[in-house]
Amino acid sequence: MPAYKDTKKGTWYAKFRYTDWQGNRKETTKRGFATKREAKEYEEEYKRKAQGTSDMTLESLWEIYAEDRKQHIKESSLYSFTHTVTKHILPTLGKLPLSSITPNVIRKWQNQLTGINPSTTLTVNRRLSALLNFAVKYYGLARNPMKVTGTKGKMKKQIEFWSKEEFETFISYVKNPLYKSIFLLLFYSGMRVGEALALNIDDIDFTTCTVTINKALSRNEITTPKTSFSYRQVTLPSFVTDNIKDTIERLSHESGRIFPITYTAVFQHYKKGIALSHVRPLKLHCLRHAHASLLIAKGVPVTAVSKRLGHASPQITMSIYAHPTQDSDKEIAHLLEHF
Repeated sequence: MPAYKDTKKGTWYAKFRYTDWQGNRKETTKRGFATKREAKEYEEEYKRKAQGTSDMTLESLWEIYAEDRKQHIKESSLYSFTHTVTKHILPTLGKLPLSSITPNVIRKWQNQLTGINPSTTLTVNRRLSALLNFAVKYYGLARNPMKVTGTKGKMKKQIEFWSKEEFETFISYVKNPLYKSIFLLLFYSGMRVGEALALNIDDIDFTTCTVTINKALSRNEITTPKTSFSYRQVTLPSFVTDNIKDTIERLSHESGRIFPITYTAVFQHYKKGIALSHVRPLKLHCLRHAHASLLIAKGVPVTAVSKRLGHASPQITMSIYAHPTQDSDKEIAHLLEHF
């Protein structure tokens, strides 16, 4: 495994042949190494990665995993996964061979995860476990060491959302007709913000008060919805579609997106409305939480709520959105008294 000196630049480079996963012989060159040792180490790791063995580093596995996941998940989801891995996992574990990542190593890594909240800690742990499961399934890792250590961290005890009264207080302070329309739509449809921002005029049937969801705005680009289950048609209250229609006419929309604005602009107007109305400063996504939770509290079947939200199953809806309303415990007591 020779390394070569670039006499003109004073650096080292690796030039070598290797066998890829299909059994084909190939050659590659990588320049710009400060030392001969770095060039040789690059060659060794490159060959381990190309052959797909459990001796490759976690960093190499991540590169393979990220390339694979591009074909299966949304760009925004991969972006979030990448942020977690590069910030919390690779700095400590990236250079270790997969076969050397033992339960003891995992435990020490878990113990040094400080300065982040319990729910983020859980997310970081789960994403490392997903990487190691991938290595077990496809790259010969004997077992996932996190099966021994378990995951560290906790889910948030309860996701907060506004009551209908809080939303009505908030919306009364939103004077811009475009932003008032989108906040009404989000609260009364349960749509994701990206889904609402991608809507075209043709997506709304003002006669039947229905909206067809078949795309989303992600990182300022129109893409497919989050999952295949996100394709759906939602019926809206007539006053919401009337408001949207009035907004379209007042703003002289001729074609294209109903809300030709960015997520950042929506968020800024959302914060402004909160400051003026003095309601609880919750995340913008709380409008979706409120919609689902209030429907369930009113006795709407979870299967119907799940379909309306674009979830893969009612179990997902129940685990995420079926939070008790503030008065639910009192309502239960009242019900028991009248059995």
